[in-house]
Amino acid sequence: MSDAARRKERQRLKREKKKGQHRRAMAASPYKRIGQAGKLEACYINAGWQENGLASIHLVRENPQRGFALACFLIDLWCAGFKDAWGQLNLLHDDIDRHVDRAEERFELVRIEPDAARHLVAGAIRFARQNGFRLPAHYERWVNLLGEIPDPATADLRSFGKDGGLLWVGSLEDLGKRLIGCSLDDFLDRPDVDFVAPEEGFDEPDWEDESEDDSGEEIELDEALDQSIEDTCKRLTRFCASRGEPLPPLMRDAVQLVLAGCYVQVADLDLKPADDATDSPPPIKPLTAREILGPKLESACTEPMKEAVVRVAHLMRDMVDWVPSENPQNVPT
Repeated sequence: MSDAARRKERQRLKREKKKGQHRRAMAASPYKRIGQAGKLEACYINAGWQENGLASIHLVRENPQRGFALACFLIDLWCAGFKDAWGQLNLLHDDIDRHVDRAEERFELVRIEPDAARHLVAGAIRFARQNGFRLPAHYERWVNLLGEIPDPATADLRSFGKDGGLLWVGSLEDLGKRLIGCSLDDFLDRPDVDFVAPEEGFDEPDWEDESEDDSGEEIELDEALDQSIEDTCKRLTRFCASRGEPLPPLMRDAVQLVLAGCYVQVADLDLKPADDATDSPPPIKPLTAREILGPKLESACTEPMKEAVVRVAHLMRDMVDWVPSENPQNVPT
């Protein structure tokens, strides 16, 4: 290889390294970013949680990009440990007030020190693992909003268990779904396990109703949205690389706003090229942040976030008919 070829190859590798660093920075978890940089606004727990064996933790952080983030954790101290985790990243102050009001219709909420909440969650993870219970799906993303928690492997378990053993309160069907590593019969045969099953027709407290939004749709539906966001970000990354353009700043958050906050508005704004386009189609006017987000969301965004939303919306419009090369070169997948 000639000296010129070696220099060219070194320059290519250097460019690839920079691109990789940029992609990793852009892909940083928004949950971690909020947990590290977002101001903690409040942390609540249900009153009497030690006596009834169920702890419902509600943590609110300021989202540096927009509004507030909410993380909720349901902990079964007597048996299953870490039972559920959910939340949302982009809420307004009114949304937080409504969530707290709905929770207080079921139980009294009291303040808890964030560090105490972190120790409870760490202990719940350890307790679930050592007793053979399944951990909640995607629980790590919401735990990130707590900040750094103690190592679950050595977490304090003094608040866990019932009279030196385990006491399951609930349906055996639910218990069987949560177990991993052993059958329901094997678990119930353990000498340290007891259970209280509800009578037929008894309605168990629906602690997980807190995950519903104003329309009654559960927040689990956000997982499908999360996948759409990830897929769109990957496609935008490849699209920008194919055109030799840098990735837009705040790309993931901007994609989330465009997809979640204004899907109908974006469709109405004719982001797709017209089906009857001629050789000289009329130019599509540039979109503004207010047109994309609407007045309510636009007023809650920072200027950098508005710029990112506009840039992403235009890229998504340009990308509608783009087909990735089957053998791309220097294009991330």
